[in-house]
Amino acid sequence: MGEANRERKGRGRPSGDRDGGRDAQPDPSTANAAGAAGVEFLAGVFEHLGRDITVAPDAPRADTIVLRVAGDDVGGLKRRPELVSALSQLSAQVIGRAVGQRWQCVFDLDGNLAARESLLAAAARDVAEAVVANGRRAVLEGLASTERRVVHLAIQDDARVRTWSEGEAAERHLLVERNPR
Repeated sequence: MGEANRERKGRGRPSGDRDGGRDAQPDPSTANAAGAAGVEFLAGVFEHLGRDITVAPDAPRADTIVLRVAGDDVGGLKRRPELVSALSQLSAQVIGRAVGQRWQCVFDLDGNLAARESLLAAAARDVAEAVVANGRRAVLEGLASTERRVVHLAIQDDARVRTWSEGEAAERHLLVERNPR
């Protein structure tokens, strides 16, 4: 366990308002400063904890800062999704205060983010097909907010179904049902 390395540089709304419904997107010109603030905060946390973890910014998305997290101690994070979720939310808060705009924050643990998102999107499409076939509502539990968002986005263009999130904190879950239209 060494010193952390630093690389520098809404509720219950159906379909249209996805998972918290944001009105304004952050200004893309703040992405570099937002990424740097996220790296500074998260690397400081890992350094304080004495973890051998490197944090670096990745290419930002429309409203999301992606932080690459790698190192010998990342395995411990992978086994504690609630800790990853909490650190992601704290990082987003720090980023928002640093740049004065709301950004989401996602961690790419050892380069597994794309594979995880692809798996979630495929599962979402399968769930949508099942809902259409059997007419019964599906409830997806145990997903972080960023994972719920992947599911929402994966099936948002399927007019046969609608999605929304309900519940609070750890009890929040995603629902998929046949569109009544």
